[in-house]
Amino acid sequence: MTETQTHYRENYQKPRELVSSAGFSVEYDPVVTNQELRDDIISYLGEYRFELQKYDYQLMFSHTDDEGWKLRDPHRLESMGTKAKRSFNERKLRGESTHREEAEAAGISFLEKQLEYATEGNTIVWASPPGSKSEGYGDYGFFFIGRLKRSVGVKKEISMTAIRVEYPKIPQYNDAFQALTGTALTLTSADDFIKTPLVIDKTLSEDFVDGVLSDFLTSKDPLQKEKFTAAVERLGPRIEQFISHIRWGTREEKKKAFHALENYALQIKKELDLGTETIFESKSTFENFVGRWGYEPPQVKGSCPIKSGNIMAGSYDTLNKTLNQEWFTCPKCQYHADGPIGNTCPGCGLTKEKYSAESGVVCN
Repeated sequence: MTETQTHYRENYQKPRELVSSAGFSVEYDPVVTNQELRDDIISYLGEYRFELQKYDYQLMFSHTDDEGWKLRDPHRLESMGTKAKRSFNERKLRGESTHREEAEAAGISFLEKQLEYATEGNTIVWASPPGSKSEGYGDYGFFFIGRLKRSVGVKKEISMTAIRVEYPKIPQYNDAFQALTGTALTLTSADDFIKTPLVIDKTLSEDFVDGVLSDFLTSKDPLQKEKFTAAVERLGPRIEQFISHIRWGTREEKKKAFHALENYALQIKKELDLGTETIFESKSTFENFVGRWGYEPPQVKGSCPIKSGNIMAGSYDTLNKTLNQEWFTCPKCQYHADGPIGNTCPGCGLTKEKYSAESGVVCN
């Protein structure tokens, strides 16, 4: 058995199922890991609160005996197709439209067929126009540019860049897609583009991609990426406290705590833009932090509504699950409570104090 296959078997847990009264099942992913949640939080703040023009992340294309070749997230190696299916089922259960999720599933399947024959240096080009305003989408979409890096045995590493494009029109997408891929398409809807990622047999330089997309790209702060990196470093301790805190919180408590992160991120962004960054910060408890910053933040709309998400943009699947999970999942034994538990996990006896001592993270 290969290293990748062993890792997959040891770390992938069979999803639980939640069955509605109508008998329609929704697959839920395995227990959320801290790293997945951390990545989702940073990605969300980058897109929605800092409006990053570019965001880099990693994917993997690997083979297992159970599933064959699949495009996967780099953490638990869950297939992106499974994520798309879960997103489809959840929206269907809520009575929401699912056409975009169907398009994502088709696009992932089409991309996987191409990646089987792709080699190092090949490039993925995938376009994702925003959906309709009535479905909560904003005025921007994405181009995803992927570069196949190392290919070792049954594993191919993929470096992805999500590029935000402002006020895009479908004809512009067609022109840009042809310029990037050399393939002329006349697509007419956002779903058509999401269904049609292409792998091309050449490497596209960043300057070339930026030139092709120049009509889309608004004037952005040239120090935007550096400022975001500085902001994430400053936000780091509060993100860690949030990750610990929400293990014990109700839905409303988690929502307020996340609002505190959003508002604090906006304050840090304002200070960085004005050059008035706070160097020394008070050592207030997380409870006091949430009390100060946990008010309703400014509303945002984007290409990826928080309850849906574009699978290739990160989808915020883990963040959604965590914020909308009502009660408690033990970070030690994974016991899942369906109601309030007080200060002690019924599964293993873990308390907030014990968890803080073991993890070094204080729960307030």
